Amino acid sequence: MVWVDCKKLKIGAFVIAEKIKKFGWYFQEVYGDTESGEQPFYYSIGFEKTLGQPELLMFGLPKKAAHSIMSHCFNLMKDGETLETEKPLSRVIKDPFNVWLKPIRKDCFDEYLGIAVDYYGNDNFRANLVFFPDKQHLFPWEEGHVGISQQEALELV
Repeated sequence: MVWVDCKKLKIGAFVIAEKIKKFGWYFQEVYGDTESGEQPFYYSIGFEKTLGQPELLMFGLPKKAAHSIMSHCFNLMKDGETLETEKPLSRVIKDPFNVWLKPIRKDCFDEYLGIAVDYYGNDNFRANLVFFPDKQHLFPWEEGHVGISQQEALELV
C-alpha cells in the first residue's frame, strides 16, 4: 500500500497553480525506471489554460533540453503561432532538423498526464507528443530510424 501525504499534494497543486499564474505554464518531470527500461519524460501544464493550445509531452531528452524546447514552444504559441500536428515543423529546434507532433490518445491521459488531469479537474484538454528525428532526419515510425527509442511514446498516439 502506498501512503500519500495529502498536505504535500495540496502544496504541490498550489505551487503548480502559482507557477502557471506567474509564467503561464509549469514543467512537469516524470522519472523513468532504469530497471524496467522506462524512460523519463516531461510535459507541460498550463498551455491550454494560458494560450488555448495543447499541452506538450516529450520523451528521450535531457531535462534541460526538454525544458528549453517547451519554453521555446510556449513563446512561439504566445506570439500567435499554432504548432500543427501530423506534419514536420521546422521552427521548434535548430535547423536542419524538424519535429513532429501527434495527438495523445485520451485513454493515456491519466497514466501519462496525471498531474495535468488533476490540475484541470478532468481530461477535457488537448495534448500532443513531440517526436524528434535521428541524425538522418528519420522519425521513429520511419524505416531505418536509428535514434533514441521512442517506442513507449509511439504507443500513446
